[in-house]
Amino acid sequence: MIDRTNGQFISGDPFVYTSWAKSIDSTTGRPIETDFARFDKSNTDISPTYDGAHNWHPMAYNPNTNLVYIPAAERVAPYGHDPHWEHGKSGFGSGNGWNLGTGTDPTKPFRKDTIAARLAPKGMLIAWDPVTRQEKWRITHPADWNGGVLATASDIVWQGTADGRFVAYDAAIGTKIWETNVGGGVIAPPVTYMVDGRQYITLLVGWGSGVGQKENAHLCNPVAYSLLHSRVMPPFLCIIKLTFKRFPIYHLLLRKKISSMARFYLINIVLFAM
Repeated sequence: MIDRTNGQFISGDPFVYTSWAKSIDSTTGRPIETDFARFDKSNTDISPTYDGAHNWHPMAYNPNTNLVYIPAAERVAPYGHDPHWEHGKSGFGSGNGWNLGTGTDPTKPFRKDTIAARLAPKGMLIAWDPVTRQEKWRITHPADWNGGVLATASDIVWQGTADGRFVAYDAAIGTKIWETNVGGGVIAPPVTYMVDGRQYITLLVGWGSGVGQKENAHLCNPVAYSLLHSRVMPPFLCIIKLTFKRFPIYHLLLRKKISSMARFYLINIVLFAM
């Protein structure tokens, strides 16, 4: 955590299993390394990996609960120095040659992290208290590359998952309030806005980005449609009415076919205040 007024370091704590550092030095702001941090003389398992414990997927903060909501993951990868690596011929993705240090040298010993191997890979949604510097609650996901999160004033946290679910949680205790299958993996965060006094939550459904590039599994087309104009609105697939403690929800699942290999979805949820 950093002071937003002056950029000064306040605290730094691991929120998932971390093999390469114990903590952050409060004086220097630098990590206090463990033996797993260096891999010049061996091939070494390191957790988290180059994808990090948290990547680009947006976090959220709720001023009512004073909690930060983190789309996180635990992963492990072997780090080393591949003596045969050449730019553009091998490595991350489809032969694009990114060198993330995860190549290995078979002539050097392998140092395994048995703890990381037991824990990873998996994703989670973590509610973190930045004042007490402790985890408040955690939701574990079966996959490790899930969507960003949205926290609303009704004390609900929303997140899409890699296995095609859109879920609402109680922001204070993490209890699942509502869930629906959206027909595809999610990495984008939900967004919310008001139109004529009505609150909407919109979600882009599609799975890919960096992890998708590694696995040749991009499932989303970067196209956006306005849900407020019928001329660009895809046909309705279903309408589901659900009831929350504070308001009913009408869930409209919208789909637009892009190609036989990729589909683009927008999920539009209408919230009516009671």
